[in-house]
Amino acid sequence: MDTYKVFKHAKGNIKALQPGWNWAACSVPGLWALFHELWFIGLLLLFSDACAVAVIMSGYFISYAVGLLMFNRIVMGAIGSWAVEKDLLSRGFYCIGTITTDNADSAIAILAANDKS
Repeated sequence: MDTYKVFKHAKGNIKALQPGWNWAACSVPGLWALFHELWFIGLLLLFSDACAVAVIMSGYFISYAVGLLMFNRIVMGAIGSWAVEKDLLSRGFYCIGTITTDNADSAIAILAANDKS
C-alpha cells in the first residue's frame, strides 16, 4: 500500500501523485521531467547529461562528469514528485485529498467519488 495525493483541476482533470522518493525521476531525469511537462528542467537535464557524457568520452575530468550525472539523478529522485506537485498547483490543480491505497487509479477513483466540488 502506498500513499497518493490526488489533485483536481476546475476542468475536471484528475491526477494522482505519489510523494517522496521517485525512482523513475532518478533513473532518467531528463526524459522523466519532459514526460511530466517540466520543460525547462527536462531540457536543462538533457543538456547537462549530454555535456557530461561528452566530457567522459573526451577522457578528461571524468570524475567530475560522473559526479554531475549522479548529482542530477539524486536530486531529481529526491525532489521530482515535489516539482510535479508545484507544477500542478501552478496550473490550477488543487489537492482533493491524500489516501493510502494499492495504486494511483484506485486513489483517483476513491477520492473522485467522494469529492463534492
